[in-house]
Amino acid sequence: MWLLFVGLTALAAGDPVDVREVLRPGVTMNWTTLTLEAEAADRGYGVGSSRAAVEQNVRRAIGPSIMGGAMDLRLDPRNTLADVELLDKAVFEQVRLRLSGWKVTEARYYTSGRVDLRGELSVQELLKPLSLSRAQPAPEGEQPSFTGWVIDARGLEVKKVIFPRVLDDQGAVIWQASLWEPDALRALPVIYVSSPTAGATAIAGANPLVVEAEWARGGEPALSAADTIRFHTGLEGARVLGEGRVVVVVDP
Repeated sequence: MWLLFVGLTALAAGDPVDVREVLRPGVTMNWTTLTLEAEAADRGYGVGSSRAAVEQNVRRAIGPSIMGGAMDLRLDPRNTLADVELLDKAVFEQVRLRLSGWKVTEARYYTSGRVDLRGELSVQELLKPLSLSRAQPAPEGEQPSFTGWVIDARGLEVKKVIFPRVLDDQGAVIWQASLWEPDALRALPVIYVSSPTAGATAIAGANPLVVEAEWARGGEPALSAADTIRFHTGLEGARVLGEGRVVVVVDP
């Protein structure tokens, strides 16, 4: 029997589940909240074991788990975070220093001496140096009326990545995810949800362009000819595309 449970966050009744992916044992990527989640446990043995010492051991286990999971994080269908060390060592070192920024969000203490902890790390904070290195100047001038972009890719083998690409009906790239320079400090390009009714979809605003992916190539969603035209005429080059207001709906 456990004595204390700290940090339980209950889903609102009827709210769709977050999109989660197990990166390695004990480490999960939450693609809806864009957080890395790691869990570990230990227990004390004998009268000399203090709860504080056991908790410290669990904390020591979570840190390496989060680091390992972060290295497995897919930036695009071909590259993980670990690949950044070869592509841009300076940026990789800046990212690596942020791996220690995880926080304990749940704690369970048992009368048996066992301690369970969950640690979480904001992937947006982790990847801020990388996002800034890829950021572009924000477009100027009149902007379209759409407040965001919702891509329904349910039923397709779409890979969840940090910087996705979207294809047109011919397989050509029409959008490569990136951020505008001011927005790279506070957001990532996309989030993934399991239903268009998920509360997190609100980041796309009150009037998003909603399209449905028809097929996928190499894990990248492709639009129909009609939706390709809607994108080009209604959203291409818009500020919202680099403000973190893109939502991809995938199977949970």
